[in-house]
Amino acid sequence: MYKRLAILMVISFTILAFSACDTEKPGITKDLTSANSADTKAMTGSTIEEQFSELGIKPIKGNKSVLAYTLLDLDGKEVSLKQYTGKTVLMNFWFISCPFCKNEKKELEKLKAKMEGKDFIILAVSVDKAYQVGGVEAYKKVNKMTVTVLHDPTSKVANSLGLGSVPTSYIIDKNGTLLGEAAQDRRWGEEGYVKLFKQLTQQKVAMK
Repeated sequence: MYKRLAILMVISFTILAFSACDTEKPGITKDLTSANSADTKAMTGSTIEEQFSELGIKPIKGNKSVLAYTLLDLDGKEVSLKQYTGKTVLMNFWFISCPFCKNEKKELEKLKAKMEGKDFIILAVSVDKAYQVGGVEAYKKVNKMTVTVLHDPTSKVANSLGLGSVPTSYIIDKNGTLLGEAAQDRRWGEEGYVKLFKQLTQQKVAMK
């Protein structure tokens, strides 16, 4: 009799254990689903608009293109911005005697290093007058600038963009469209900016 009772008790405990496992399964499934959703969000990242807001970058509306603009290299030769189609561009305006511009140059070099191998280019555009071109070249050497240095001696491009102060940078997508304006000097080497530009380099070039 005792033996039979013991067997019944074992069977009862077994049934209860399986029942407990079954009731926990929906909860486990829900937790896994939440985790997967979080992972997906982390992989896709924030939208460009959200990142602009977080970084204090002013969005530029209207799909304005810069492909018709030309600047000068330090040899005085024309450089068309059209040649940078297919690359995300950070166009940074500065001038020699600007102390904030000098501080920013190190950050631009950090960003360039972190974006190595990506479809990305930094254009450091001097708005110094034409007779100061030699000073721009010397400034580049002294500050060990490896980013591409160009010249806008008459401020034609700067004025067309509505440049209000220096330093100011413009973000241009792979299709040559203005996306955003970043006034003042920035810590471009920080992760938030690197994340933004890496996401922009994943954009596809529109078919013509």
